[in-house]
Amino acid sequence: ASGQGTIAGGGYGGGVGATVAGHWYFVPRLSARLGLGIRSGEVGPAQATSLLVTGSLGLGFRFIEPSAHQPFGVGGRVAMLLMHQSLSHLSADDASSAQQARWLPGAELMLEGALHFVPSAAVLLALGTEVAMGETEVYVAYRPVATLAPWRLVGELGLRARF
Repeated sequence: ASGQGTIAGGGYGGGVGATVAGHWYFVPRLSARLGLGIRSGEVGPAQATSLLVTGSLGLGFRFIEPSAHQPFGVGGRVAMLLMHQSLSHLSADDASSAQQARWLPGAELMLEGALHFVPSAAVLLALGTEVAMGETEVYVAYRPVATLAPWRLVGELGLRARF
């Protein structure tokens, strides 16, 4: 489980949120990974709030395994994403909020560092990028006002526990 923050490259689409994921190590340094995330942000020119829900399926890998003498582990992950991007727009002259949403495929590539404070638990720091397979133009009153960038820098800070 981790908190997540993103910065959009060349447009809007950044935000803050959380992720949860599970790994199944089918060989010592390689795992199948399944994750779920939710993130919220602002799209100022559209007077809108964004909500991004992602599902991920991919592989996790470890370059450096922690040990009793070295509590640091280094690894990464690569995953395919299914993204549900929605925007809610409410301005002073609107009676109710307008909502639009779309599904997009995507991908992520992250590097991870872990500091094990006990053998079965660690503090996790991850940095990387995610890419949506498509750019989203935002229209208000039939005029384009913003673009949701297709790629974002991603940072995560959380806890990892081994069961």
